[in-house]
Amino acid sequence: MTEIVEFVASQRLGSPPGEFDSYLKGSFNLSLVVKFNDGGPKAVIRFPKPGHTAKHLCEEKVRNEVQVLSFLSDQATIPVPRVSSWGTIEDSPQHLGPFMIMDFIDGTSLATMLKQPTESERDEVILATDVDDTKLEYVYEQLADYMLQLSQLDLPQSEL
Repeated sequence: MTEIVEFVASQRLGSPPGEFDSYLKGSFNLSLVVKFNDGGPKAVIRFPKPGHTAKHLCEEKVRNEVQVLSFLSDQATIPVPRVSSWGTIEDSPQHLGPFMIMDFIDGTSLATMLKQPTESERDEVILATDVDDTKLEYVYEQLADYMLQLSQLDLPQSEL
C-alpha cells in the first residue's frame, strides 16, 4: 500500500507525501484514494479489476478512457475528473496493471441518492419510491443536458 501511495504522490508535481484515504470498488475497476496535506485535491489511482476485463484488453481500456475524459473536458461542459497521469502495466507500482491517476471528485453518488435503504451493502439495489420530486427533476435535468451534449459532439474518425 505504501508503495502505491508514494507512486501517486510522485506523479503529482510538487506534491508532499500522501497517505491512504479509502478504497473505491466499481464493477470493473479498483481504486485507491490518496489524500495530501497541501490543500490540493485528493487523487485516485484506478486499476482494471483482474478477471473483469480480458487481460490483453486492459491497457486499451485505460488508454480509451483517458482519451474520452480528455475529449470531454475539451469539448463539453460535462464534469469529468482531470487525469494527471496514466500508464501501462510496466509503468505501474508492483506491475499491478495499467493505471489512471486523476483528481478525486468528492460527492454523493447517484446510486446512494436514489436507492432504497437496505440492511446490508450486499443486498440488491432497488430504486427508492419516496425520492423527492425536486431532487429527481434536478438529476433528470443534468442527465438530459449531458445526453444532449454527447449527442451533439463531432467525434473525429480514427484511422484503423
